[in-house]
Amino acid sequence: MKRLLLLCCFAFIFGTAVVLAQVPDTPTDPSRLDSSTIGVTQQGSDIKEYVIDSFERLASWYPKIDYDVGLSKVKFIEGGPAANAENAGETQTGEAFEGNQYVLGVKCEYLKAYHSELYIYRVNPVQVRGVTKTISVWTLGRMYRHQMYVIVENFQGLVSELYMGDLMFQGWKKMEVAVPPAITQEDYYYPQYGGIKIIGFKVKLNPREMFRPFYIYFDDLRVNTDIFPESFIREDDIPDEW
Repeated sequence: MKRLLLLCCFAFIFGTAVVLAQVPDTPTDPSRLDSSTIGVTQQGSDIKEYVIDSFERLASWYPKIDYDVGLSKVKFIEGGPAANAENAGETQTGEAFEGNQYVLGVKCEYLKAYHSELYIYRVNPVQVRGVTKTISVWTLGRMYRHQMYVIVENFQGLVSELYMGDLMFQGWKKMEVAVPPAITQEDYYYPQYGGIKIIGFKVKLNPREMFRPFYIYFDDLRVNTDIFPESFIREDDIPDEW
C-alpha cells in the first residue's frame, strides 16, 4: 500500500513539473514585450501604423510641474529628426502624412533640486482605434539621467504609465514601448467602446541633474494598432447610452 502511495505521489509531482516546464516565462518589462503578438486574437489581426500627432498645432499641449519645484513652458519650434525626414505615414482619418515643419519643445527651470516629475499633457487626449500594440515618439535627448513615460487611459478609465526609457542619449532617438496585455483594450460585448487614449508624457526627474534648465523636444507620435476588432462593429448598431 505504501509503495502504491509513493508511486502515485511520484507520478503527480512528475506530471506537475512537466506542465510547469511548458509554461513560458512572462516578461515583466513592457518595453521588452514582443509587439508582433500583442493584441492578436485567434480570429486574426489587421495591424496598421498611424500618425497620432505631428506636433503642428499650437496650444495643443501644456506642461505641468509642482509650483514649488520649478517653472515650465512649451514652444513649437521649426526642425525635426533628419532620420525621420522622409518617413511618410497615415493618420487615423485616412489623411496622408508627408513630414512636418515643427516639433514640440518643453523647457523647465528649477527652483530647487527635488524628486519630482514633469508632465506634458495633450489638451484633448487622442483616442486610438483598435487594440494598440506599440507607441513611439521621436525625442531629442541631452544626456540627462531622467526617465520618460507615456501616459495612457483605457476605455474603463484606468490610467497607466508605460516606461519608454531613460534620456541618457544625445540627439534624436525614436523611443518606443509595447502596450502590455494587462491593459484592457477590448470589450467583447461592445467592441465600439474599446481602445485607449494617449494622455501625454511624464519625465521622472533626477535631482542630481537639476542644476540647469532642462530642455526636451518631441516629434512624430505614432502607434501600431490592431483594428481587427472594428470588423465586429455594424453601421446599424444602436449604442446603449440611453
